[in-house]
Amino acid sequence: MANEGKSHEFNVIVNGRPKKVETPTVTYEQVVELAYGDSPPTGDTVEITVSWRHGNDSGTLTKGGSPVDVHNGMKFDVTPTDKS
Repeated sequence: MANEGKSHEFNVIVNGRPKKVETPTVTYEQVVELAYGDSPPTGDTVEITVSWRHGNDSGTLTKGGSPVDVHNGMKFDVTPTDKS
């Protein structure tokens, strides 16, 4: 087949910026990496919240939790908070 070995790209929005995802699902860790690259905010009191929405559907991703199916136009908000 002509498409063998090629993955489908999904166009998503992460913190207002267009990004591409090449997998049919995405995890909390993958979205945080899309938002911050290799330098996410860190510290003993920093907690990162990941929420998503697509159409009328919305939800949150949790660290180590189940992935969510990716759709073109899906929006992710990745927000660091200080628990102090």
